[in-house]
Amino acid sequence: MKCESSYFRLQLEECTGILVLGSSLQVMSGYRYAWYAKLEGKPVYIVNIGPTRADNFADMRISAPVTEVVSMDIVDFQFRKIDKDRSIDMWRDHL
Repeated sequence: MKCESSYFRLQLEECTGILVLGSSLQVMSGYRYAWYAKLEGKPVYIVNIGPTRADNFADMRISAPVTEVVSMDIVDFQFRKIDKDRSIDMWRDHL
């Protein structure tokens, strides 16, 4: 696990942010990656239907099925803030 963690830390230095797709981040390794990214000042974006452990520090959270978000025409998709907690609830808005 230590080798894997070291590899991730090196990769984190190269990236501009973290995108979490379809995970509650209940497993420590996934949560740790999001947490380290935030500590490094990198943005954390989350797409998940339910709540995640990183919601309180995510820069943006979209509540929608991952397949709907990743299949959207990116040109037509506009990130919009619906409320103060940086959440977008596309799932609820389209029911």
